[in-house]
Amino acid sequence: MSQYTIRRVDGSDRRTLDQIMRLFDQQLGLGTGPGTRAQMLQDLADPAFAAFAAHSVPPGTVLGAASVRLLTAEGYRRLAATLPPDTLPAWDDSGRPGLLDLIAVDPAHRGHRVGKRLLDSLLGWLRGQGCRDVYVLHWPSFPGASSKPLLLSAGFTVVRSLPGYWSSDPMDAGSRCLRCGRPCHCTADLLHLPLTPSSTGRTTIGSHEEVSESSP
Repeated sequence: MSQYTIRRVDGSDRRTLDQIMRLFDQQLGLGTGPGTRAQMLQDLADPAFAAFAAHSVPPGTVLGAASVRLLTAEGYRRLAATLPPDTLPAWDDSGRPGLLDLIAVDPAHRGHRVGKRLLDSLLGWLRGQGCRDVYVLHWPSFPGASSKPLLLSAGFTVVRSLPGYWSSDPMDAGSRCLRCGRPCHCTADLLHLPLTPSSTGRTTIGSHEEVSESSP
């Protein structure tokens, strides 16, 4: 049996950053994650952004990674502008919504709850920030690699399917979908989860806390 830990990513571990960027490119498509280490460091310096990684124990290889951000009113409006009218509710000042950015698990370690633990960490962090709603724009992956079953099992529901969403979304230069290359013609699913305060007693994962799991 192999063990892994879930840890909050910080900018001081350059080896981990490089592994995460490589994992996102290989499993989600070239350029879907931060295009450069400098961009990832900029994201990590933003208090409204969080990333978590699953590390093997030992030797510390990244088995999976995920990221999320809190949206500002302007960021929420920009998201709404890419969607059909009235898809999103009006901005509510009572709590900033979250947007799940990316989640990827190395194929050799799928089926061992790595993705679930990463998602739990993201949602725990969002709850700690007072977030009441989280959205994710999901696009198809190869068979067996989609995160949609994970999201649905966590309580997310599909708000709307958006055919050709990514073809109208301005992808960064050099980005390439694993299915259709560039431009991407995949359908996107917008999913939503209302967040409530945790009643399980589970501690929100912070910068230096860890969760250990065994992977058979």
